[in-house]
Amino acid sequence: KVSDAATFLKEVFGTAELFTVEGVEGQIKRTLVSGLSDAIAESKIPALDLAANYDELKNMLKKSVFLMFAAGLTLFINAECLAVPLAKLFVGYDEELLELTVSCFRISVLGYIITGFNIFSSSFFTALNNGLISALISFLRTFVFKLSAVLLLPVLFGIGGIWWAEVVAEIAAFILSVSFLFAKRNKYHYM
Repeated sequence: KVSDAATFLKEVFGTAELFTVEGVEGQIKRTLVSGLSDAIAESKIPALDLAANYDELKNMLKKSVFLMFAAGLTLFINAECLAVPLAKLFVGYDEELLELTVSCFRISVLGYIITGFNIFSSSFFTALNNGLISALISFLRTFVFKLSAVLLLPVLFGIGGIWWAEVVAEIAAFILSVSFLFAKRNKYHYM
């Protein structure tokens, strides 16, 4: 649990004088992905051998999915708890702006719950030597879905729609990832 947001941010960013909400989000996501990579590496199964070891592959998938959702939920809960202290660091001088920032931050962090799963899905197909599916998940998630949501949601729901863009893009990527995992389960025998 983080008891002092300023101390937490200094530990994450070191001596940097300037950091943004996006920077904090990026650092948290990088930490999550790094932890996943370490878990896969600790399994000591070469990436090319994963498909040949079905039981271990099933076990790794199950544990990784659990880990991704648990970590995503933990990040979400922490972000919700830290919304006000983090926002005060940046816009504490203006009560109306503070309220808007906290509200928008709380919307945007909803995607944390499934972001790790989406990143993992792309990495998982890379490990299975299926670069096409890996690239599709990654490209559609980080470019097509986000760009579409950024352009479309404000048109449909007004300026507030922009804050839902990240969440909607992650949901679309989640649906795509789950679809690919189910579509390829018989080929790779991980389910």
